[in-house]
Amino acid sequence: MKLRLEGNSIRLRVRKSDINALQENGTITETLTFPSGDIFQYQLRTNKTSLDIDSQLISNILIVSIPLSIAANWMQTAAVGIEKTLSNGLFILIEKDFPCTDRPWEDASDTFFELVSEKEVVC
Repeated sequence: MKLRLEGNSIRLRVRKSDINALQENGTITETLTFPSGDIFQYQLRTNKTSLDIDSQLISNILIVSIPLSIAANWMQTAAVGIEKTLSNGLFILIEKDFPCTDRPWEDASDTFFELVSEKEVVC
């Protein structure tokens, strides 16, 4: 899973293996360890009781939650992304990861290459 933060927005890009883990475990987590030993994690999880996408920051963990009903439809179809602007203006975008044509050295086998349109995808 990849994380991009820009302005008041969060963008998560997930690979096929991430989708499989999300379906199996209900959560996927990535961890960054800084030279100081500090740890930052970001997590995408499904939520059986929630009706809407949400985000929280708890003890250096950025958590993005998707209602299970929305997540299940997205994971099992060709839909590329889910987006929501929260009441405070925070924009959240969760999308399937595509291969980047401007980085031919990267392994694209775990991306959603079959959903790529005819036009070139540049990251």
